[in-house]
Amino acid sequence: MINVTGQKTHDQEFAKWMERFEESKQIATLPLLPHVQQKAAIDPGPSRPPSRASGHSFTRKIARSLKHSIVGYSQNELNEGVLKGLRYQFMRDRVDSIIEQAFTIFFSRNSDANRPELYELYENGDIDRALEFFKVRWVVGRPKTRR
Repeated sequence: MINVTGQKTHDQEFAKWMERFEESKQIATLPLLPHVQQKAAIDPGPSRPPSRASGHSFTRKIARSLKHSIVGYSQNELNEGVLKGLRYQFMRDRVDSIIEQAFTIFFSRNSDANRPELYELYENGDIDRALEFFKVRWVVGRPKTRR
């Protein structure tokens, strides 16, 4: 059985202990430094070895080049290369107008032909004729003709 009528010595001791922290203490002022100290330079240490991610991308590049050497490029990859190359140098609106003009030039020669792919317009020289129409040259990002 627990004695409930006893004194609460624990709470009284805690109250005395807390009174020590409630008293205001004077904080000493810090002396002003006569000059500014320079910060220590941090040495980054030796560089890290290449991570697995770079090895993974290297393996992916080799696999892609092997696939391209055996099978060749797909139509989507060829179209992407032409479109990406145009967008390296020209704004999106200008690229759209260049492509539309290239289709117009193609259909002016072959009115009853099927719609060509973008890479076919590049290989036929229709994109270059469209660029001449706009009086601009395509220098940056031009795809390679042989891969």
